[in-house]
Amino acid sequence: MTQIAELLENNASDPALLLLEISASNLSTPVRLVSDQQNLVHSGLTWEATALSLVLASDREQHIPSVEIAIDNVGKLSDKLLNIQNPSIVLRLILASDPGNPLISYSGLVMRSLSFDTKRISFTLGYISLDKEPFPPRTFNQFDFPSLVR
Repeated sequence: MTQIAELLENNASDPALLLLEISASNLSTPVRLVSDQQNLVHSGLTWEATALSLVLASDREQHIPSVEIAIDNVGKLSDKLLNIQNPSIVLRLILASDPGNPLISYSGLVMRSLSFDTKRISFTLGYISLDKEPFPPRTFNQFDFPSLVR
């Protein structure tokens, strides 16, 4: 995720825009947000302009990359965002001059934590920590898998 930091820093003449897409089973249409002052059409879809801020976690070894997103002035978005269930999140970065070609796209992100007040929603995105999952998830035995034992 260090590529994101580099692209966001070098934004003098051609700013990089952050696209955030949140979909869930209880949403009729995904929430699509862009870090800009005006709405944007990307891939034939309209992305709603909002104040998005991004804080990257440190890139220390043996830590799963994560990023903290804050959405300011949420207003009517707060009902949708606070009631989502099992969200699927995609984070993209594009240049304002070329919105049709994403520079970076991260999918499969999970929401790790969420905090909010009347004007701001903040959440941390990351990947599933596979190294903390039990493996194998169950015990293999001769009754369930007779061909394993001879």
